[in-house]
Amino acid sequence: MKQAITLILIVTMLSACAPAKATPPASAETALPTQSESILQPSPTWLWSEIRDERFGFGLAIPCWWQYTKMPAEGILSTMTIRNYDDDFYATYSENGVWKGRRAPQGVISMDITVASDIDPALSLVDAYLTLIDTETYSVVSTQDRNISDNIYTVVALKNQNNPNEQTSVIYLKGLTPDSILIFKSYPTEAIFSTDAQVILGTFASAQEQEVVLPEVMPAPALISAACPF
Repeated sequence: MKQAITLILIVTMLSACAPAKATPPASAETALPTQSESILQPSPTWLWSEIRDERFGFGLAIPCWWQYTKMPAEGILSTMTIRNYDDDFYATYSENGVWKGRRAPQGVISMDITVASDIDPALSLVDAYLTLIDTETYSVVSTQDRNISDNIYTVVALKNQNNPNEQTSVIYLKGLTPDSILIFKSYPTEAIFSTDAQVILGTFASAQEQEVVLPEVMPAPALISAACPF
């Protein structure tokens, strides 16, 4: 009996002296990111750049690799062109000044932004636009107002009366000043409904003092190799 009690005391003392079990490390799912990992997370706004027209003062945001041509310094009809490809891309996929197969490659977007000046202020946007086109050839199929990020556009669909097989044209109109209007038209026509084109329309700032807010959405992947000015 005395030996049994002694053995129990020895086992109890050994248990008390045993090292505590190590706490298992936190799993990867619960580990917090380091400061460097947080800093390296890119913001979609880095992929957009503001462009501003010097003559009329309006501005908008485009993906930073898009190309654009400035408006001329004078003229009743003045056009700025923005597009998501460069001259090398066009040379590769075109022949004799037109796209191969007479159809732009998938994802191509080119948009003309035209200011028409000396417009009668009494005319509506649609009637003002109709003074600029051949109404014997093109007729209005439909019109509707559309709000894109607090920018209100009048969307006009036009049909070629002489060629019913021609694709319906779609243009976006916006007033700029009492006697001038803005005309947005894309190539191909359906490109104006793309996410990038709609986001660009949403960033439009009509005056120099109005801020262009860079989008917090990712643009479509680039078609060309171009460095962004980060």
